[in-house]
Amino acid sequence: DLENIFTRAPQLKSLNIQLKNANGNFESFPVLPQLTSLVLKIDDENNSFVSTDNWILSMNTFEFFLSKLPRLRHLVLNGQAHVSIIDGRRWEILAIDLVTFNFNFKLEINQIEQILETFRTPFWIERKRWFVAYMHGRLFSVPHFVDRCITLPFHLPVHSTAPNDGLFYEHVDNLALRNAEIDGIHRFTHVTTLRLELAIQLTTIQTMIDLSRVRELILYGRESLSIIWQIPIVMPRVDKISLYFVMSENISNDLRRIRDMQPIKQVRTLQIIGSEYMSHVRNMSSIKELCRIFTHVKKLHVFDQTSIRHIGCWIDGFKYLSNASFYLSFSMNETINHQLMRKPNMLVNSSYSLANGTFVCRIIGLSERKAYCSIWIGDQVSLSQY
Repeated sequence: DLENIFTRAPQLKSLNIQLKNANGNFESFPVLPQLTSLVLKIDDENNSFVSTDNWILSMNTFEFFLSKLPRLRHLVLNGQAHVSIIDGRRWEILAIDLVTFNFNFKLEINQIEQILETFRTPFWIERKRWFVAYMHGRLFSVPHFVDRCITLPFHLPVHSTAPNDGLFYEHVDNLALRNAEIDGIHRFTHVTTLRLELAIQLTTIQTMIDLSRVRELILYGRESLSIIWQIPIVMPRVDKISLYFVMSENISNDLRRIRDMQPIKQVRTLQIIGSEYMSHVRNMSSIKELCRIFTHVKKLHVFDQTSIRHIGCWIDGFKYLSNASFYLSFSMNETINHQLMRKPNMLVNSSYSLANGTFVCRIIGLSERKAYCSIWIGDQVSLSQY
């Protein structure tokens, strides 16, 4: 526990800790004279039933706690908090020697603008340049605790001390677009994961997103297949693609429309995510077309209703494949199912590339008729133990 750390590590200089159902009594704690950095996360669902004096994230309690850390210069607080802790003027006294101070206090606040006024003083805005915002039951530091994963259109916090809206956008690294109403007010320059829930010309969003930084592209719906030919042109770093399909979609016709496109050699991980109730990649020709397009895939994950006869086609189609996983629908024949569970290598009997290769195959039964299969190939076999 925290007291044990304080007692046994008097020379500790940095501490990152998560506490659950912790008590706010620090009277017996010794001083940590060398600690300069503290990251403290409080996970306590029962805080609403304890007295103010026992809250760790209450002003009186934490004021006493900080007296045990005379050399603290960097502080991060995250968790359920008592309303007393959101007093900007009292923090001016407590945080005067801090170089960095970031917090994410989870609590419901009335009269939020009145509270924010205590964080709009010259100490906060000019001297320290520490900004805060309140949204969805959180009072948080900007930009440290701003959401990095957002969906456009994105609604900014109404209550904030931030000097400009850019602070809410500049750290976004996971971005989703749901419709063609492009907001060009801000340019996203750090997006590494892009989710597109529509078919769109990628060149039309280049002015809003630095596409050259995107590493993972997530596409929703069969219509989105029509844009994959653009990937090498505007997204040179994309090495992971996830294709999501809804229940009624069959992608065979869409794949035929792009059969003349050049292969995309940069993609190393491919995910096909559909439905546990039906298959979206329904025939060998569709599998072969995906293998032709994504020639250098090393990791394949097919969460789609996959038949056993298709597994060999998937494996043989990707000559660089090192790891694959499939969602399986078992046979109605119970004898065959029991044989597969005892001898999972039977799943890849139809693969000619594994006939004389090194591989490990494992099956996890999920229900009476469904299972999850993982296959490690070549050098990846050693990882099958973990």
